Amino acid sequence: MNDSVARKHAKLVDRLYDKTIDGEPGWQLGPSRMPELAVGNYKVRLHELTRTGVSTEYVVLLNEYDEEIESFSDEDLTDYTPNIQGFEDYWPMLTRLREAAFRQAVGAARALDDILKELDTDF
Repeated sequence: MNDSVARKHAKLVDRLYDKTIDGEPGWQLGPSRMPELAVGNYKVRLHELTRTGVSTEYVVLLNEYDEEIESFSDEDLTDYTPNIQGFEDYWPMLTRLREAAFRQAVGAARALDDILKELDTDF
């Protein structure tokens, strides 16, 4: 992979992580319950693939027809260090991003808050 492209991939992951942790983007569920984010005419899809006990995190870019136009994984970013404090490489960061995006897409935080609120009220 071209170094310039890999650097842009790393930058994309950093930005997605920051915005997702801040609760900004509107992740939704795509095929097979994978988190997807619409960005302009494109979509970003996150998924995990486990082979022989080894987990790899993938980022897939889709065009307006939901056709894959590019994909990369944490393995493609091993020469880069995230610009996010607390992460030394992209595998744990992408894992946390995917999990946070999934929670946002299914409304898990809102559901948890609502359930706690109901439990705190008198029956």
